[in-house]
Amino acid sequence: MRPAKPNPCYAVLLSAAMCLISCSAYHPVARTEAVPSSCAAMTARLQAAAALDDPITREAVLDTLWQDLRAGNRFPFIAGDSVLFLYRGDAATVTFTGDFDGWDPTVPRARRLGSSSVWLQNGVFPRDARLDYKIVLNGQTWLLDPENPLRQRGGFGDNSELRMPAYVPSPFVVRTRGVPRGTLESGSLASGNLGYTVNYVTYLPAGYTDLDNLPVIYVTDGQEYADDLMGSMVIVLDNLIARRMIKPLMAVFIDPRVGGRNLRDRQYILNENFVRFVRDELVPVIDSGYRTSGDRMDRGILGTSLGGLNSAWFALRAADTFGLIGI
Repeated sequence: MRPAKPNPCYAVLLSAAMCLISCSAYHPVARTEAVPSSCAAMTARLQAAAALDDPITREAVLDTLWQDLRAGNRFPFIAGDSVLFLYRGDAATVTFTGDFDGWDPTVPRARRLGSSSVWLQNGVFPRDARLDYKIVLNGQTWLLDPENPLRQRGGFGDNSELRMPAYVPSPFVVRTRGVPRGTLESGSLASGNLGYTVNYVTYLPAGYTDLDNLPVIYVTDGQEYADDLMGSMVIVLDNLIARRMIKPLMAVFIDPRVGGRNLRDRQYILNENFVRFVRDELVPVIDSGYRTSGDRMDRGILGTSLGGLNSAWFALRAADTFGLIGI
């Protein structure tokens, strides 16, 4: 292995360390230089600090650098399309895992810098990417990134969120002041086809009482789509309808959870009984109780992942009822 090139900032760090040794422990650690602008320079800075022999000095220098990064909201450290995931703490292995690796923590990917408390993992992503991730310690302890305040809720709870420099959040998933809100009505239906009761929530657009012949979209994994911190679909519908980008419509959010168990794996995999429940039981209840169109081309079903497979199955098995398919 070729020896590492001398780091120009090492002398600065060493000087800061010597100053620290000679000063009172009550004095703050002197700043060295501005936070580097590239991942390579930041890695070099961290390596130089980690190479300091005295552990007290080493951790004090790292404290100062960590404070600078924290003050600039630089966790993770991003420069262009490159990312340094950073963790500081004691562990046998550390892995940053998320959307970018299929949430697979089995192979430790972060490396410890010398004998320091710092762990570092590199990544390269599209400049406009937005990704969820977590930190996994010792292959089994899952953590939110303690230095990153950004959170995104997923089906298994909150994740830390990485926003690349060119990422622009959709304006439609944020509630806008003055936009009329639709209303939500909870319902449940005992299904003869499924053999259990299914819960659902119906979205009615603002001004519903003055509307008629409304299209309806049925949504699987409805409890997630209707959650403002997850699918945000209620917010999206309110915004799109208010801006007249779509005509007013209803949505029926179908919840796959029954008795504390999520049955999506059973319901969404080519399940004829689930098709019969939605087509022959739920749709008639909605059409008889609300101001719906009733035309198959005004009725759709939407799903993600296995829910997308389910939508494709509905296209094959219930095309007489559902003219619109969202996969």
